[in-house]
Amino acid sequence: MVYILHNPLSGGANFEEAEGKIKEQAELEGQTFEVKDITKIEDMVGFFKGLAEDDRVVILGGDGTLNHLANDIRGYQPKNPLYVYSGGTGNDYIRDIRKEGEEEKCLFQINEDIINLPVVVIDGKAYSFLNNVSYGLDGEVCVVGEDQKAAGAEKVNYTSIAIKLLMTYKTCGAHIKVDGQEYDFKKVWIAPAMNGRFCGGGMMVSPKQDRKTGNISTTVFFGSGRIRTLMIFPKIFTGEHVNYKKFIREMEGQEIEVTMEVPKHVHIDGEVVRDVKSMTAYKGEKAHAYDKYTPDGDLK
Repeated sequence: MVYILHNPLSGGANFEEAEGKIKEQAELEGQTFEVKDITKIEDMVGFFKGLAEDDRVVILGGDGTLNHLANDIRGYQPKNPLYVYSGGTGNDYIRDIRKEGEEEKCLFQINEDIINLPVVVIDGKAYSFLNNVSYGLDGEVCVVGEDQKAAGAEKVNYTSIAIKLLMTYKTCGAHIKVDGQEYDFKKVWIAPAMNGRFCGGGMMVSPKQDRKTGNISTTVFFGSGRIRTLMIFPKIFTGEHVNYKKFIREMEGQEIEVTMEVPKHVHIDGEVVRDVKSMTAYKGEKAHAYDKYTPDGDLK
């Protein structure tokens, strides 16, 4: 049996069309299928533990769907083959792992990636993240987008929001620790913790980041005025912004702590946490300390 776990709240794919494409994938040839609404599965670990040995699971959704899945099962290691099929609006995870020439609309197995995710701790609460957690302008963009959706907007143009906010966003200083090494920056525009290269639906914030390694990275954008920032910002979609060494600092490690002079908004794979003064992201053993389940699915 192949279970297709569909998120009806994802707006990046026509469900009937995507379902048909999934059933055509070579890996699933000759299988029977059952579609489930992933938002109605209250015990995700219980669902996985109840599968037959030869069952497979396909997630039809985007980065937000995968983020919720990762947080629901944090620490548990699904035994059955687990795939994702592009069904979101940003799809930065697929953009990051897809090989050159590989189609976006195909199955990607994610068992290894979903169990080795970093976490970010904000006000004592831990959140797994798939792609990134971003402090500053990027968080502000997501807040505006969230407010637009709450007001009834059917589509949100995050790139347009970002460009507009570049004219009004108020920067501040930030104190950053990377594996115990401390740094101070002025006029910080963004200070993310990156597990993959992309965020925001295609911005290549950290072009050197490799999610397969044991590290996360931060690419701090700082010190520039509005006009200079407007000139540099479009290059973030190709990763060329990192060539501006005077305003960009790349660092990597297993522990990244960011403290802002004044509270700023944060987004975690697009999910907003408002008015945050400090966050700490971990990868590796320190991240696993926040697991909710054992690898076999028992509550810790």
